[in-house]
Amino acid sequence: YFGASKGHSAGHNSNPHMKAAADARARGMKMVVIDPFCNFAAAKATNWVPIRIGTDAALALGMANLMVNELGLYDAAYLKAKTNAPYLIGPDQRYVRDAETDKPLVWDEATGKAVPWDRANAADMALKGAFEAAGVACKPAFQLLAEHLETYTPEKAEEISTVPAADVRRLAHEFGTEARIGSTIVIEGVEIPYRPVAAVAFKGSNGHKNAAYNMQAVDLLNQLVGAADVVGSALGFNPVCHGYPETGRLRYVPHPD
Repeated sequence: YFGASKGHSAGHNSNPHMKAAADARARGMKMVVIDPFCNFAAAKATNWVPIRIGTDAALALGMANLMVNELGLYDAAYLKAKTNAPYLIGPDQRYVRDAETDKPLVWDEATGKAVPWDRANAADMALKGAFEAAGVACKPAFQLLAEHLETYTPEKAEEISTVPAADVRRLAHEFGTEARIGSTIVIEGVEIPYRPVAAVAFKGSNGHKNAAYNMQAVDLLNQLVGAADVVGSALGFNPVCHGYPETGRLRYVPHPD
């Protein structure tokens, strides 16, 4: 919970949610509450993490940096198949597009060339590297994200948020590990992804002038491990993920196009 109290006397449908949260805790749910105050939720948390007001993004990005660049705790299959992470980005910060179809290009590792995203198997799409496509130097969106995240070291996160660097490392490892990346569950005979983690933000994170960045950074944690609208994960929480009009793919990197 980043500045949220869902299921703990606050939020929509508070009474039903209080019972659901209590039942989950009784089943062994681990709850980490990141909040300046030891509020209703923090008082019942497994771990309360005090933080400087309005700095949720710094902590979330510090965690994301560790998950991507140090621990390797991200769902590559999900990012390739369901997001724009493999889309190639040119020097102008825009998608590199196919001249005929205008569809974003990805680097197909099976053929060693750039192709429209829907002409490559998701498993063969490159998430990292530097390439040349349509006559321009480019990199997958995920590569650029990884490079950007490198600037958010645990020490920088601590300086901004006051959360100790050691706790930033612990939280990143716990979140990425508990996501059980690659796991599935069978419900009514159907095998579907299982990601029993959720990074949830609410008024505490979005009640500031940098609210959009706080919310984007928090939801990035869900996207990295594929914990978005699947069993055990954050449900219906997509402040920065919009259906790509002609494809239905998720977009976790905001872009003017």
